[in-house]
Amino acid sequence: MKKTLLAVLAFLPAASFAQAGTDTLFYLDFETDPASFLMVQPPPGNVNDPNWYDVDNDLLADASGAGRPDEWYWDLPFANADTVGNTGVLHSNSWTNDGVNHVENWLISPSIFVADTTFDLYWESAPFQTPRYLDGYIVVISSATNDFTDFTDTVFVASEYTSLDNQNYPFLYSSYTFTPANGFIHGFDQTYIEDNAGDSARWVGVLRPFHVDLSMYAGQSIYIAWVHYTIDDNLLSIDNLYLEGTGTVGIAEYPGAFPMGVYPNPATDMLNVNYTLPAESELILNIYSVDGTLVRSENKGVLASGSGTVTTNVTDLAPGMYMVQLQSDAGVATKRIVIE
Repeated sequence: MKKTLLAVLAFLPAASFAQAGTDTLFYLDFETDPASFLMVQPPPGNVNDPNWYDVDNDLLADASGAGRPDEWYWDLPFANADTVGNTGVLHSNSWTNDGVNHVENWLISPSIFVADTTFDLYWESAPFQTPRYLDGYIVVISSATNDFTDFTDTVFVASEYTSLDNQNYPFLYSSYTFTPANGFIHGFDQTYIEDNAGDSARWVGVLRPFHVDLSMYAGQSIYIAWVHYTIDDNLLSIDNLYLEGTGTVGIAEYPGAFPMGVYPNPATDMLNVNYTLPAESELILNIYSVDGTLVRSENKGVLASGSGTVTTNVTDLAPGMYMVQLQSDAGVATKRIVIE
C-alpha cells in the first residue's frame, strides 16, 4: 500500500463544549439510518441548497471482499466503548488495493448562513485501526456553491498512514510515516484507542470529538464537507455532527417569543407541549427532523392567552432527535426532543 503526499493544512484543536447562549442549527447523531434524507448523487452546484449530499467521487471499487458501499454508509461503531448507547455512525471505506489514487467520499451539508461570530462546528471521528493503515480525512468549506471545486478552505486535516519504516516491536507511532506530518494522527497521544487482541499495530479507534471555530465566515452562506481523502487504507467513521450558532436556519433551537416546554423527553407515544401565550392566537405545532425536514404540522386552532398544553402522537416517527416548534401570532418557540 504505497502512499502519496496529501498537501493540506494543519489541524485545529478539539473543544468539549459550545459557547453559552447559542443554538443548535443542525445535529446528526446517526442513531437511525440517514438514507431517508441523504442525496446519493453529485451536488448540483447550487448557491442555496437545503439538502445533504453523500457522494462517491473516486469511483474506486471496494477491494475488501466485504461488499462495502462506495459512498458514506450507516453501520455500527468500531470500538466496544462506542457501542454503549450508540446504535449507528457513518462509515466510509478506503480499501481499494490502489496505491496511487485517493478515495474521495464526500458528505456535504446544506447551505448555512453564518449570521455572526458565534458559530462553531463539532463532530466526532474514529478510524477502524491505527497506526497501520490509519485513514485520513479533511473538513473543507465552500462560501460559494456546493460544487466540489468551490470547497477551497481546509479547516481540519486528519493524517493517513503512509509507510511502516521499521519492524521493531512493539510498533510505536515513531515506526511509521503519516501524511501530512502536521495533521492530526489518531492514537498518537495514546488516547481514544482500544486494544485489539494485543496488536499494537492495529489499535481500534474510539470516537474522538473535534471542533472548528467558524467565526471567520460571519455574514456568509457556507457549505461544510467531510471528505474521506486517503489512499488504500481501511475504514473511517464520523458521528455527532452539529453546528452551534445564532439564527433560524435548519433545526434552530432558540428561546422563542413565549415560554414553551415539552414532556416526556425522551418520548415514546404521546408528547405534551405546554406554552404561555401573551395574547389569543392561532397555534400551529410543527415537528422537524435533524436535517430540517418538516415531518409533522398540526393546526391546534385559536387558543386563549395564558398557559395551556397541546398534545401530539409520535408513535409513527422513527427514533431519533427532532425539533418541536410552536408557531403563533406572537412568533415561534422551539424545543429539542428525543423519540425512542
